[in-house]
Amino acid sequence: MRKTAFTKIVTSALSTLLLTAGLITSSFAGPESLRDNSKDKMVQAVEPTCDPRWYISIGGGVDFNQGEFSNGLVTTAGLTDLDIKSRDWNDVYNNFFRGQVEVGYVLTNHIELFAQFRYTSASSNLVHGSTASLFGISTREYFSEWSDYNSWGGDVGVRYFFLGKQAKIRPYISLAGGAAWVDSIRLHATQSSPFFVGGQPFTIYDGGFYDETTVWSGAAMLGVEFNVTCHVAVGIESGVRYESTLDGNDRDFNADPLAAINALAALNNDNGDRLSVPVTVYAKLRF
Repeated sequence: MRKTAFTKIVTSALSTLLLTAGLITSSFAGPESLRDNSKDKMVQAVEPTCDPRWYISIGGGVDFNQGEFSNGLVTTAGLTDLDIKSRDWNDVYNNFFRGQVEVGYVLTNHIELFAQFRYTSASSNLVHGSTASLFGISTREYFSEWSDYNSWGGDVGVRYFFLGKQAKIRPYISLAGGAAWVDSIRLHATQSSPFFVGGQPFTIYDGGFYDETTVWSGAAMLGVEFNVTCHVAVGIESGVRYESTLDGNDRDFNADPLAAINALAALNNDNGDRLSVPVTVYAKLRF
């Protein structure tokens, strides 16, 4: 009887101890995990989309030009009959090389806004074929050479891609407008003469022809861009660019006492505008 009572007391104590230990363990164990062990599988992290908004590009190319550089002139000035040929840009200059830097912003999946700076230079040619006839008897040929061409300019514009940013090959069209500063251009003209030993050419004019000029420009381009990586692309483009007329410099012509030289001032009147077909290759870095 005594043993039965003792057994009950021990059993009751053990039950109380186990219940207390269970409550303490539950208190320090924290909330129950919500993980569903029956669906124990790893979820793949989604990689962030590569979507740079700004870019800078560096490029270069050549310009193929159209348009007249100087006027023609057929007139009699004093005792001299002049037959001066008009000259286009390709007569006067060759090797129009251009370098450019562009900074842009990706506005939408198809549209970029950009600002472009460019430098253009060309070397001059020796031009001949114009003539002067003194007293209508002795006809001599003119040789003309203008100073090299140098220009600095900038445009702002918009570019529309026909395919989205994720495409590997992206054709596009762009429109831009701006201004350029063209360095002054001088003329050095010589003429062969029978009055000098061997008929060697002598200088008849060496002075200004066009002043430093700020010209307005507009361009429309077609191109294609190749995405190498998310941050690097290369491209090629071509189209048309127009630059307005240059400012004629008549000061040195008018200062010369010879009527024939004065008459040459008409060669630079309202001329010197340039229509070109630029071909450009470039590399673009996005960030």
